[in-house]
Amino acid sequence: GTYLAWIDVSAYQPDSEQFAKDCGFGGIIVEQGDVFGDGGKGFIRFNVATPRAVIAEGLERMKKVIEKY
Repeated sequence: GTYLAWIDVSAYQPDSEQFAKDCGFGGIIVEQGDVFGDGGKGFIRFNVATPRAVIAEGLERMKKVIEKY
C-alpha cells in the first residue's frame, strides 16, 4: 500500500503546478505531479497518511478550489 494518492486534475487544470498553487491559496498543500517526471503531468500527489477527519477537510478545501474553475 501507499499513503499517497495520485489524483488526475487535468480535467480542471491541465497545469498541475498552477493547480498546486491554487490549492495552497485554498489552504491545502499538494505536490504537483510533473516534478516526478513526464508521467505525472496533470496529476497531483495528495498525502492520506492522516486521520480521516483531516482528509475530509482537505478534500472539502480542494473541492472549493475546483469549483473556482
